[in-house]
Amino acid sequence: MPLEFVKEQSSSGSTVQLTDCFSSKYKTYKLDITALDMQNQVSLSMRFLNSSNAEIASTNHDLARQTLYSHAGFGQTRVTGQNRFEIDYYDTDATAFGIGVSMYIYNPFDSLYTYFVEQGSYYEQIAPGGDGTKQIGCLKETTSATGLSFFQTTGGSLSGSIEAIAFQVYGVK
Repeated sequence: MPLEFVKEQSSSGSTVQLTDCFSSKYKTYKLDITALDMQNQVSLSMRFLNSSNAEIASTNHDLARQTLYSHAGFGQTRVTGQNRFEIDYYDTDATAFGIGVSMYIYNPFDSLYTYFVEQGSYYEQIAPGGDGTKQIGCLKETTSATGLSFFQTTGGSLSGSIEAIAFQVYGVK
């Protein structure tokens, strides 16, 4: 699949928005998170943004994830009716930039459900070792999305700030 560069961004803050990256030009996009440093031991969460750059925070987010722990057996998560997607990552701030995430996003700009498949790896400080994830998500909305919003959550609640995050977005031809 040939890729065409769309956008690159590095940011920080309690909520980081990646705006103006989806359009009618492509049906499929590739998103790479190339660096991440978060304030606390937390999860990275994601929502799509509509054309006004407002988060689509409805309870129409479904997710299935397989976590491949290096220190224990595998774990599974299957959730429906959520108000965000949780990108499985934990950090105690001891290992900066300990992440690699690659995601394909399907139909974000169209008036269809938006899907993504993601695989990632991260360093878990509490049970030292490299862990991995493989997941699929569906936003069951027909709202046109033009970007993404990322934020930290602990137990489903907003917590702390993202100290550094870097993205690369590509359109798939």
